[in-house]
Amino acid sequence: MANMIFDSGCNRLGFALDSAFCLEHPDLMAASSVVKVEAGGSAWTPEYHTKFAECTSPPTMKLGEINCVYPIFGVSSLKRIWGPLTVDGIFNIPANDSTHVWELNFEQNYIEIHSGREFVMPQDCFIFPLEEDSLYFKIKMPMHVKCASGDTLTINRSFLIDTGAAYDICLMYQTPELQFFNKQQDAVWLQFVDRYCRRYTVQTTLFDSFQMDSVRIYTFDFPNNVSDYVLGTNFLKRFNVYFDLPNRRIGLQPHKNYQRVVNP
Repeated sequence: MANMIFDSGCNRLGFALDSAFCLEHPDLMAASSVVKVEAGGSAWTPEYHTKFAECTSPPTMKLGEINCVYPIFGVSSLKRIWGPLTVDGIFNIPANDSTHVWELNFEQNYIEIHSGREFVMPQDCFIFPLEEDSLYFKIKMPMHVKCASGDTLTINRSFLIDTGAAYDICLMYQTPELQFFNKQQDAVWLQFVDRYCRRYTVQTTLFDSFQMDSVRIYTFDFPNNVSDYVLGTNFLKRFNVYFDLPNRRIGLQPHKNYQRVVNP
């Protein structure tokens, strides 16, 4: 058994294991060989870089009754990147999976992998086609944002679905929307490793009908290697999320009992 983090924002060609975990379980690498060693780590900041060994012949990763098959895997000091979390590895849906529907049920806190032949998408889902990128999950999502000042903005961009990001919505330094948020006076400055980002609490409307309050938009003013627009876990947990791989689409089912706990 390994404590694995599901990170839908990472590359789907392989998974990563913590170096200390591999030392405790040397049999995991018995059939593997190191292809190359390079700088790796987090795309969010160079401060999180560490050595990353890319290896062949990865061990089989079994989730429930499903064997997840990857062509490669990596070994690095994940605890340096993820901090004090008890993490043995991180993984994403394999790039070669085109037959299953992966359900992230935030209402009951579980992941379930369904057969695509038998699965029926819930009727109350918002449906988004997946963009043509086999290594990452991106959808185009239109949203209308209202700030505390009363100023409004419509964002209709391609967002990366990133369960490894503990945020709502992230906008990177090169996005034109930052000019709008630079004019807002209610920014909360937050330390981000060795730098700072800003947070804005807004009201958001999807499809002109679905209202979301206390949504937090984070702006990052410094260069990094993250996608321009990101939907993080704190946005996604308002829904049950369905990765429908046979039909190349994402379903977002509103969480009926969702309540956000906001510090006064």
